[in-house]
Amino acid sequence: MSVAIRHIRAMIEIWTRKDEPETDDLRQALHIAKLLEDDPSSPVHLRAFAWNLAVETHAAVGWDLPPDLNLASCRAAAASLSHSSSLLIDEITQQIHGVSGPVLLLGPWAASRSLFGRWDLLPATGALLVSFDPNEEGLPEAPGLGATRGVRWASPGRGRGVYEEHAFPAHLNGDQVLLPDAELIAACSISRGLGIEDPEALIFCGAALDAAYDGAWSEVTRIAMAMGHSDSPVAIAVELRFDRHLGLNIGRVQRIKFALRRLFRR
Repeated sequence: MSVAIRHIRAMIEIWTRKDEPETDDLRQALHIAKLLEDDPSSPVHLRAFAWNLAVETHAAVGWDLPPDLNLASCRAAAASLSHSSSLLIDEITQQIHGVSGPVLLLGPWAASRSLFGRWDLLPATGALLVSFDPNEEGLPEAPGLGATRGVRWASPGRGRGVYEEHAFPAHLNGDQVLLPDAELIAACSISRGLGIEDPEALIFCGAALDAAYDGAWSEVTRIAMAMGHSDSPVAIAVELRFDRHLGLNIGRVQRIKFALRRLFRR
């Protein structure tokens, strides 16, 4: 794939200032979108993100996209994700209607809203609904924040205290739900040999950058240990070659350990 991890970081950083883009942001957003448009192997979610980024940054300064710029596949990807997100919102709204107590939404789709302010920036393949109702019995304990297929229910299990501390309210079709914050997302992301083409990689990078810039990486580490994910956040950062972007100082021995782990996982 022609897009590198530096482009992922650039898209995330430009998105954080999309309402007041810097001088070079518009050019860089278009450059990345064109790279993805011209690469038939580029993932749908990155093309969609690039389209929305280009549109948002240009609209912020009162400009339209250049009329001679062909971003048809990026535009189509964004429209597809928007449609699937609307369908998932309707399904979740039906399931949580009348539920007693707060419901925490987990998964890449929910993390999209948490980190980037929109539900439709990542594939709406599903969501994990975590019920805090003590009367709910028999629900499996919520796993890490990996890929989610379909709408499933779970209990907070041993993570109840962490979830309560690191969740904030949001609205979904008029219903109030809870979303994980950046520290929780980064800490509970699952290391499974992610590549930059995976939606979970974009989510991890966004959450990790947010936490690192806020000086909260130690909190990410604390949550990971409390949730039984140990060194998973650091392992993912190394796998994605994103650790230096976070200012992490990973020693040679630890890198070898992560490399061996990847080798035996294949």
